[in-house]
Amino acid sequence: MQLYNAPWQMLKMVEGQKSADQRELVHVLQEIEQKNEKSAINLVNALFLSSSSQSLDKVCLNIFVKIGDRRSLSLLYKKFPTPQAISMSLLPSYINVLAHLGEKDELDVLARVASIFGGLYRGELLAALESVVAKVGPVDVSYEVVSGLQKLYEVTEPRERIRLIQLAQRMNNDLMISIMLCGLEAEDETVRKAAISALGEHGSETAQRELVRAFRKEEDEDVLQEFEQWIFPVAQVA
Repeated sequence: MQLYNAPWQMLKMVEGQKSADQRELVHVLQEIEQKNEKSAINLVNALFLSSSSQSLDKVCLNIFVKIGDRRSLSLLYKKFPTPQAISMSLLPSYINVLAHLGEKDELDVLARVASIFGGLYRGELLAALESVVAKVGPVDVSYEVVSGLQKLYEVTEPRERIRLIQLAQRMNNDLMISIMLCGLEAEDETVRKAAISALGEHGSETAQRELVRAFRKEEDEDVLQEFEQWIFPVAQVA
């Protein structure tokens, strides 16, 4: 790890005059990643900003996931101002960094990725959204986040749609109910059940009205049972 003590030498290598130098640099970075050497984060930040190599960028992004700081996140935005600026090969690592270092503002960025790239890396996007919401708790979100979740809903499978409905319950925006309403129309009964529960907990007049409408046309007995506590509340006896 001698190179740790001479970061200026490493920075020169990033320009990539010799492939052997780059390979050695990648090897050193991989060692930092494997050992979770938090003391090396300033060096990794500097290398990432100076790098013109996608292979080095990818290793740096993977290190950010493990030991990155707020400075790492700001450098990510400096180097890639928009999701469109990042290559497809780096996109999963980019999403991962947002998941681990992100806070409320990163929900907008993740939603933008979903809107731009559709079904690509939807598993990573869902996990990232869940990770950030788990950190910040129920949160007010922009229409951009609503739009991003709607885009994801269109291209996901039933199990993922349930996760999106559960996410929608923890994001505050008047239009977020649209995700739950989409769930009422799903072919899969487990998605419809999740939507019924979510709308029941939502408790608004719109939610109640849509639950009654869906109940009247529902034919699956198992799904019909899900309506009971929401539209047929049993009066408690004192």
